[in-house]
Amino acid sequence: MDPAVLDRFFGDHKSVTVMGMSGVGKTRLASRLPSSEWFHYSVDYRIGTFYLSEEINDDLKRMVFSTGHPALAGLLRSDSMYIRHNIGLHNLEPLSKYLGGLGLADAANERDPADRPATNYFHGLGRTLGEFARRQHLHYDAEVRATKDIEHFKDKAYSIYEYSHFLNDASGSLCEIIRMEENPDGSLAVDPNDPVLRVVADNTLLIYIEATEEHVEMLNRRAQSDPKPLFYRQDVLHRLVEGFMAEHGLSDPREIYPASFSRYAFPRLLDARVPRYRAIADAIGVTVPASKILEITQESVPTEEFTFAFETLVREAVNAKLEGSKAA
Repeated sequence: MDPAVLDRFFGDHKSVTVMGMSGVGKTRLASRLPSSEWFHYSVDYRIGTFYLSEEINDDLKRMVFSTGHPALAGLLRSDSMYIRHNIGLHNLEPLSKYLGGLGLADAANERDPADRPATNYFHGLGRTLGEFARRQHLHYDAEVRATKDIEHFKDKAYSIYEYSHFLNDASGSLCEIIRMEENPDGSLAVDPNDPVLRVVADNTLLIYIEATEEHVEMLNRRAQSDPKPLFYRQDVLHRLVEGFMAEHGLSDPREIYPASFSRYAFPRLLDARVPRYRAIADAIGVTVPASKILEITQESVPTEEFTFAFETLVREAVNAKLEGSKAA
């Protein structure tokens, strides 16, 4: 491992990227770091409040006009009221609902009786395949740009706001926006010249928080009981659509029920992301088990003890990687 990379964590100005699937503790870890010392940059927050902000607000306005309520529509048209999202670090729902689901969310669901449209998260959020793919592409572009922005925000954190340290809270789909190739043995290798990878590697030490089997099982159970919108690369999306339609004997994407598709796609997407996370960590970062992050981020752990414990975990991960490199 390049000594310059280690300086990004063990130097006077720590600069890290935390990466991992949803719920492994990235944002919780960030919230436990002393806010007076650490600048917390969230890629998802940047996407929702900057790159897709206008798209999301326009979508909210479309919802008002589509309800057919003349008084509300009139007030909005005459600028007597305004509508805007309220995305926060802990509330990304407007971004999630902007993505929506594939298919007809208002249609009766005969294939999956467990879905109840009246309470379903996707109710009213159905998209045609073309529109769904368009929004997915906009999210892809926004995530690339928001991730590249870490260089700019890192500089602002130090030079303007005078923070000592910088943390990039990466999106769970970071692994989807970095180019990779398959090795002869079937493993994945990142493209070392990928522009997103280079920005992350040149500005931060990447820490991959690896989910436990129990966590993955919990995510899969939650996705089945409470499916939510997901981000897909275009090739992955079309492959999943083809597989879902073949399995359910459908001939038209408009027959898909969004919650059913999300349930089908989630475990497959999760399985495909794990080797991509590992390929990135192998190339530019270190790996820390999510179970250990959970232990040190408990509220019962004082801030001073947490900070020391976090640094110790990273040091152990770095040493393990260096030892592994020597053995190889």
